[in-house]
Amino acid sequence: MVRYSNSALGFAVECPRDWQVVVPAAHTDPLMRSWNVVEFVSDLYAYGEQAFGRYSVRVAVSEGIGGTLSETVAYNLSPIVPPARDQIETRCCLEVGGEPAMELLGFPPMRWGSRQIVVLHDGREYGLTFYPQVGLEGSTSSDAAARAAFEAFLHTFAFIPVMVTPPPTTPTATPAPTPMPTATTERIAVLLQVRDSA
Repeated sequence: MVRYSNSALGFAVECPRDWQVVVPAAHTDPLMRSWNVVEFVSDLYAYGEQAFGRYSVRVAVSEGIGGTLSETVAYNLSPIVPPARDQIETRCCLEVGGEPAMELLGFPPMRWGSRQIVVLHDGREYGLTFYPQVGLEGSTSSDAAARAAFEAFLHTFAFIPVMVTPPPTTPTATPAPTPMPTATTERIAVLLQVRDSA
């Protein structure tokens, strides 16, 4: 296991050394919320069959909506059509990084289902997605290794202070002196000539 930390997103976690860390571009969800994402991708396939996809963990971070954990989850599920939303199993009373968390099982946009965990911390929302859910009950060595990695990920996930990069300093413009009118400069020149000749 190796420790990964991201001070911009405010979290640290341990993952298997051979898992690849990918940082996709920020994206906007159907509710027009902007998310920053870090993905931890393994070379393990669910049930040992590539058709089920590789095991991975995704951490997405966004500004919180200002509500409770239950309100946040309900808001996130609101764009999903009711028949699909009713199939998502919601579990409470989980703890991640010392904060209460809510778990969602069978999230429909993922082809093989996923285990999603929502947790709030310091005004931000963190979404942890464990994919694919379909293989987690499998008996292959890949399934067992993924289960162990997922549990280690959850137990070692911790919040760290957010280090905001200060904006670049903007140079302050020094105002240029206002030029004097031509008549004034000519008058000064005459006065200087008179002074010098005296």
